[in-house]
Amino acid sequence: MKITKLILGTALLLGLGAAVFAVRKFRVAEGAKEARAVANQRNQEMRAAVADLESKFMAATKRAEAVESDNAALASAVAAAQVALAKPVAAALTKTAFAERLKQALEKSGDPETARRELLWCFDTAAAQPALVAGGQMISIIRALMKLSERHPMILADLRERFEAGKRRVLQGDDTEPLATMGMIARELKDEQAMVAVLDGLPAGDARRKMVTVYAVEGLIVAKRYDDVLAVQGYGMMSSSFERITAGMLAGSASAKMSERAKAAGSRYAVTSAAKNIEVLAGAGDLVNARKLAGQVLAFDGSEATRALLQKHLERAGRGDLLAPTVGK
Repeated sequence: MKITKLILGTALLLGLGAAVFAVRKFRVAEGAKEARAVANQRNQEMRAAVADLESKFMAATKRAEAVESDNAALASAVAAAQVALAKPVAAALTKTAFAERLKQALEKSGDPETARRELLWCFDTAAAQPALVAGGQMISIIRALMKLSERHPMILADLRERFEAGKRRVLQGDDTEPLATMGMIARELKDEQAMVAVLDGLPAGDARRKMVTVYAVEGLIVAKRYDDVLAVQGYGMMSSSFERITAGMLAGSASAKMSERAKAAGSRYAVTSAAKNIEVLAGAGDLVNARKLAGQVLAFDGSEATRALLQKHLERAGRGDLLAPTVGK
């Protein structure tokens, strides 16, 4: 009996010990779990803090780079200003100085490249400062360049480049200043359609179309766009222009001072320009005024050559029958 009690007591003690050990083990496990949770929380907080610091560092670096860039730009601007201030101010170019430079450029006949450079300088300066240019100087420059192109073909590209530059100024803004020079270039290049392309680049109703048409007349006549020509010059202008050209040659005192060569050139210009205008009038259907202008021309010069020229233009206009019934021999 005593042995049994002893065994039972021992078993009870062992069971109680096991229970106590199990409780302690559970408490230790719970503590470790809480410790891990705390550690994870702190780890996340540290990562967030590091990310925040990295972001602030990058922002500070960018600000520093921007400041350095601004300082460099400022230093460069200051240096450029100091250089500009150190240079002597160039004297304004006068008409006399420009005329002298142009005279020298026109007389250069040695090295084609030197002549090209000088003539282009004169062209560009005259185009940028029209006040420097006296009457006839620009056409003299262009004709000198055309003559030089026989030895330096690149000049033709130079002239076309300047024509296109003027065209952009006209079409992309409201600038009409380059038109006269563009008209000269197109005429010397014998490209009648160049100015027509400028006209067609302007929208209908644009106020500049009338001015461009003045310089596009030759191309419009070739293209038989007679109504476009009449939009800027009617019979009245055509007739008065012919009378003005021929009046000086018919006047006794003025005619006496003219050389035979000058008289011939003046007569030829008067007749050829009028012949084109007669074509315009006839082609546009204004037959009455076409006959009137033809009569004026034949009264001034009734030669067979003049009659043949008028007939040629009337046939181009599709009215070859207009001349003979009116002003027959």
